[in-house]
Amino acid sequence: MLGAAHACANPLTSGYGVAHGAAVLLLLPHVIRYNEPDAGRLYAELLAADESSGSGGLAERVMWMRDLGGLPARLRDAGIPVEALARLAGEAAQQWTAEFNPRPVTERDLRTLYESAY
Repeated sequence: MLGAAHACANPLTSGYGVAHGAAVLLLLPHVIRYNEPDAGRLYAELLAADESSGSGGLAERVMWMRDLGGLPARLRDAGIPVEALARLAGEAAQQWTAEFNPRPVTERDLRTLYESAY
């Protein structure tokens, strides 16, 4: 199932017109780091299956792909105002996809994810 990256991406897409894939990639490295305590073993398996991953963790691999595609690296680069982060976190907390995150997330956690991506 989906998780916090999609829960955070949906309000960015609906409220700010950020393409969904770009919105997911904006948040995904931060969500991966957040989930590491509960999903680290799975992340290591994903990297081991990708012979081209080289050194570094999964978050770094995702950032490399994001940069390769020329997608925004920060929420501010996508035109998201800092004043919107609290509202976005509230909207993300209402997304059903957040329920399937490997590590439980609260609205406060989602706000922290947005802040780390800002």
